[in-house]
Amino acid sequence: MRRVLSLIILAASTTGAFAADLSSPLPVKAVAEPAFSWTGFYIGGTAGYSFDNEHAFLTHGNDAHTEAAIVAGKHARSITNSSDGFTGGGEVGYTYQIANTGFLGSGGVVVGLEGDIQYIGPGSSTIYKAAGRSPIETYASQTSYLATLRARLGYAFDNLLVYGTGGWALGQVEDDRTILSPSGLVGLSSRSTDASGYAVGGGMAYAVPLGVPVGGVRMSAAVVKAEYLYYDLGTQDMHVAAPSADHSFTSAISVSGNLVRVGIAFKFN
Repeated sequence: MRRVLSLIILAASTTGAFAADLSSPLPVKAVAEPAFSWTGFYIGGTAGYSFDNEHAFLTHGNDAHTEAAIVAGKHARSITNSSDGFTGGGEVGYTYQIANTGFLGSGGVVVGLEGDIQYIGPGSSTIYKAAGRSPIETYASQTSYLATLRARLGYAFDNLLVYGTGGWALGQVEDDRTILSPSGLVGLSSRSTDASGYAVGGGMAYAVPLGVPVGGVRMSAAVVKAEYLYYDLGTQDMHVAAPSADHSFTSAISVSGNLVRVGIAFKFN
């Protein structure tokens, strides 16, 4: 009887301990928030500074007489117009983030395509006058706008993206060359054309998550960026007849420049 009573007491104490364990809350593992993704479309605007925007004239004579006049310094062989000023415009693009690599945090490789159009600052002009009684020459230049279509490749450190970019560029360029003598105008040529080339650069962007519904899509983030671009629109020829129809010049005009800008865009997915 004593042995049976001991077994009953032991069973009761064991059951109580087990019940006490069941009443204790089980530990819950914290669920990590998903890392930010750069995948999605975006649209925004930029503003900044354009500098060393150059139109470089390299001139040769189309006949022995005018080439000799250039060699003698009566006409300019090389003239460069350079301007600085405000730049601003709009952009649209798409980025895709490759699955998180686990390298350097929870970021990953980001690829994308971006198109933009920018106003380029005011033009510039240069006056050339040789010694003696040579004609006075004026050169005026301006790049009215610059549009680019570029690929982007970068690496995201969560909300921070560091990238390089490069692609096609198109700009409207305007150039005028006037030759004046003491008796009046003896030569005039002007051009306004779309010139194409390339643009390369790089920058950094930072995304601030929003999660705001807009219509049937979600505005997932506001993205601020700082960026540098170099552009080269190639070389085009401009013909100048002076001082008579039998004598003429050809100026090869190379166009290039630099942009530094900041921007804000809104990303949708």
